[in-house]
Amino acid sequence: MLETKLIYKIFLCFSHIFNLSIFIFLLLITAKIRLNQVQENPYIEDIVHNWFSKGIEEIYIPKNGKKCETYLFTREWEGLEPACDCRKSFHHGSKNIFKGKCSILKIFMGCQSMHGLDKLFSNKWKGAEICVRHTETNYFDSITIIDGECPKKYTLCGVDSKNFPLCFPKKTGCPVNKIKISNGPMNNHEKKHFKSVILNDDWILQYSNSFYNETLAIDLKYSEGRVCINPSETNLKLNYIKYKSESDLSNILGSANINNQTSICSTKIGKFNYDERYKSLDSSSKFKYYLDNDIMQKIENFPHINSQELINHSVYLYQRGYLYWSPYCRKNENLMPEKIVEDLLSIVQIESYFAFAGGFLLIIFLLYVILIIAEILFRYLAEDLNIKPEHKESYDSFFKNALSGFTILLLTFSILLIFIIFVLTNHWSLVKKFNDLKCGDYFTNKAFNDVGKNLNDMFYYGAELFLGSIILCSAMILNRLIL
Repeated sequence: MLETKLIYKIFLCFSHIFNLSIFIFLLLITAKIRLNQVQENPYIEDIVHNWFSKGIEEIYIPKNGKKCETYLFTREWEGLEPACDCRKSFHHGSKNIFKGKCSILKIFMGCQSMHGLDKLFSNKWKGAEICVRHTETNYFDSITIIDGECPKKYTLCGVDSKNFPLCFPKKTGCPVNKIKISNGPMNNHEKKHFKSVILNDDWILQYSNSFYNETLAIDLKYSEGRVCINPSETNLKLNYIKYKSESDLSNILGSANINNQTSICSTKIGKFNYDERYKSLDSSSKFKYYLDNDIMQKIENFPHINSQELINHSVYLYQRGYLYWSPYCRKNENLMPEKIVEDLLSIVQIESYFAFAGGFLLIIFLLYVILIIAEILFRYLAEDLNIKPEHKESYDSFFKNALSGFTILLLTFSILLIFIIFVLTNHWSLVKKFNDLKCGDYFTNKAFNDVGKNLNDMFYYGAELFLGSIILCSAMILNRLIL
């Protein structure tokens, strides 16, 4: 009897471990799918945003204290992290300023915490908030031509990122295709072709839509060096902040070097760190930019800020036009940008199915963990609580029914996966389409090729999920029969 009971307990223990392992395996697969989602892909988001962006119709400075509805560029200053001032510490090896809040040990040694500064919008350029009004048209309203003239009812308005001519409807007119910022008087040619906006006593912004060989002003971006190829990265020079970068014991003993904080473009596509499609529009002193945006006034009294470094560095305003898409592909109904966006939305829909399935699986997993804990507590405490045999049978019946319920839930999950795999199979042609896509420039093609690869992986992840759920269902049924 005791031997049978021991075997039963061993089986139950291994059964729970096995089931939990399969659950965790399935959850890890759903996490992988989520990591590779199109809607989380910064490169795809950047391309689609560029195509949907409308051109600039007018540039102006707000009057009477009003704010811009839309800025020429948007920039959020990164703020300042909390620091720990140990210059008055009684420990000879830690008389520095350290990154991060003071630990209890540092406070004990005489260090003092310094508050940080929150992020803030810093959209002023040359001392002015520059506003824009957009046209009604975007890239989808344009036509790319190779040579010759624009079709009837269209007019030549500029070029894309690979200098292919773009035609827009005559009735809407051309977006701004030339912006320059200067500190000299306008000559007669500039007065004829440009409109001007006074930024301050020294600087004038001039813009025009009459330069048909120029790139349209679509994306404007702040950077402290060349623009990173990864849209989610920003090229920043933070070496005006002087502190030791670590807040551990090695720093307290003075073994770390002063950190020249710099955020570089770490991501590469091929051998490229930088987005060459962005062209420099203007530059400014970093000190002046910080002064104009009220950042300097906030940071100047911090002891670990070196203002001289701000004077030594420049900041830049970059401009990029509409991203190139082959004129031949634009004429192909299956490869035109509108169809590509439609296909991406289909993939996003499939990803939402997987997200729902992952959430459903997580709920089943949590309920199963609660059941295991309850079962273990019951079986180990049953004798101590003097539970009557008839009550024990009721509890055993409850656990058996719970396992039956989990089996039904897992079968429902498996049916959901069959539906998702069926939908994926119907979109299988998109794998080859995105894998072979060569309608854009190198960076655009690479982004879409990755979508094809991820879609292919998604199919196999779906198959693994289905197989895992069937194994888990079988294990639950076996548990139900043996209990």
